[in-house]
Amino acid sequence: MNVTRRVFVAGAAAVAPAAAPAVAGPSKTRSAPVPRFLVPAVTPVDRAGNFDEPLWRDMLAFFRDKGADGILVLGTTGEFASFSVKERQKILEATVKYKGSLEIVAHVGTTNLPETMELMLHAGKVGADSVLIVPPFYFKNLPLEGLTKYYSALLDAARIPVLLYHIPGISGIPISEDLVSALSQYDMLYGIKDSSGSQDSLLAFIKKFPKLRVFTGIPNLIELVIRSGGGGAISGAGNVLPGETAAVFREARSGKDFTDSLAKLNQATSLLRGGDVGSTKFILGELGLRESYCRPPFATELTAERKAALREQVRKYRAS
Repeated sequence: MNVTRRVFVAGAAAVAPAAAPAVAGPSKTRSAPVPRFLVPAVTPVDRAGNFDEPLWRDMLAFFRDKGADGILVLGTTGEFASFSVKERQKILEATVKYKGSLEIVAHVGTTNLPETMELMLHAGKVGADSVLIVPPFYFKNLPLEGLTKYYSALLDAARIPVLLYHIPGISGIPISEDLVSALSQYDMLYGIKDSSGSQDSLLAFIKKFPKLRVFTGIPNLIELVIRSGGGGAISGAGNVLPGETAAVFREARSGKDFTDSLAKLNQATSLLRGGDVGSTKFILGELGLRESYCRPPFATELTAERKAALREQVRKYRAS
């Protein structure tokens, strides 16, 4: 199979007729609304800080069984900056091995072009469906020309579609509309993950770049992204509420009124709030998975007081 044929097949299949002919490459139109929900999954590690592959297998099954369309591997919630290039490659290979029907988006961004290129090419080789790339985040106030050359080199070499990662609050480097315009000539530029939290930013990307899939990373913008024709959500809250989030997107794709499902998701979100990575991992442990930990610079284990507070959240969630 041509490597470009794998891209986002799961999302298209949700609304396409069974007899629809295959296409030669990724569709970049929104003629049929197919908003999708992907979990930007936390990365499980044991007490010693080693990647916990058996738990990862169970986590992927958990997200799949709850109805998620796919996962983002080693995003911000996945602590990507705490893992080496070799470790990130190993984690992605394990993801592909256990993914089942899940769509796989691999975050491959680093602070430099050579390592980002290495991770991107590896992702295409081992079977990821697409890659997400944050700007090189160490140097700030970068010129448009420099960022354009950086991403152009990657898009020239890409063999699977690329999404740009707009998370200026953490990276310090926004994905500007000028940058997207400068890169729009590349067929492998597929979309944007907007985790800025700005409604105006999200709507501007959707309106000005109708050929790109625009995803929100913010739970309270899910309704907006669906009703505005966006690509969907890659929301960290989906780690602990995958079933409730998936229900909203399932109904939206089928053309049903998703108001009730959205209200249930919002209620669940108000009860179950992980917030930081460590808390999210702990809640997953309380929901039936084995306990996982974090790597420094995050606290490797939560305090007893924090665990007690989170257990109370889970109790209220289960009772609701």
